[in-house]
Amino acid sequence: WESCIVMSRPPDGAGWSYRPEAATRSFAECAKMLSACVTGRGNLLLNAGPMSTGQLRPEEMGLLEAFGPWMQTFGESIYQTQGGPYINGEWGGATIRGNDLYLHVFEWQNGALRLPPLPREVLSCTELGGEDVSCRQDGNGLSLALNGAKARDTHSIVKLSLAEGAEIPLIPTDV
Repeated sequence: WESCIVMSRPPDGAGWSYRPEAATRSFAECAKMLSACVTGRGNLLLNAGPMSTGQLRPEEMGLLEAFGPWMQTFGESIYQTQGGPYINGEWGGATIRGNDLYLHVFEWQNGALRLPPLPREVLSCTELGGEDVSCRQDGNGLSLALNGAKARDTHSIVKLSLAEGAEIPLIPTDV
């Protein structure tokens, strides 16, 4: 599936082309939309409507330029991944590639997140572009906690390196 979204939305919400009164979305919102699509096994088409001069509005160019450095840091959690195994929830979603699982966390609960257990051992856990994250898994679930209070420009992406094993089926979440 594909989600087709405009970078700058007019007040009435209608329109796919340039509208001078449109408000441009924030970079954090656009990055979250991309992660939500990828973790949900979808694709994002992020539209920029050119002005009558054929140029993009400066705010939209700024968004596109911001994605370059962001993808340098977080691209491994997007490119060549598959959505899952955790099913998206208010907390965020996940992508997986090989033995690397990426948690795109939109909402931490007091710096913590608890998910159902994985059927494979978690070997390591790090926040991409950030700091170490504490991670513990037992038969009751997977618990993650931020170790610091580093300010983030967008949502968190946590990389879990997993032990070799069978393919992981989709896992419902209640968080």
